[in-house]
Amino acid sequence: MTFWGKYQGIDYPAGYTKEEREIIKPFLGDRAGEKFQFKPKKVKGKLCRAGHTYAVIFPDGTVLRCGGDQFSELQLRWGNFFNDNFKLLEEPLSCDAEYCPCNEWAFLLVDDNK
Repeated sequence: MTFWGKYQGIDYPAGYTKEEREIIKPFLGDRAGEKFQFKPKKVKGKLCRAGHTYAVIFPDGTVLRCGGDQFSELQLRWGNFFNDNFKLLEEPLSCDAEYCPCNEWAFLLVDDNK
């Protein structure tokens, strides 16, 4: 998986040099048949099953719609799994994140035209 974040003042994955990309490329894994990315996959506004058929649940019960939410400015923590009233979304919703760094889009986007 490519590193997403800031290290020594450089934003990654955009900060990888061409040489670094060539070194890393053969070792990148995939999710649902899609290689992990060097360039952000734009997902904002696309219909997504995150929060409907899938969610990220932390040990304290905090629920994120998807793993990408931890990179989002919105950080959509919409509930706690241990709350009696907690439930997943009733239908897929459009994605609020600008991009999907964790490749969850590969199996969560409703639109098959990736």
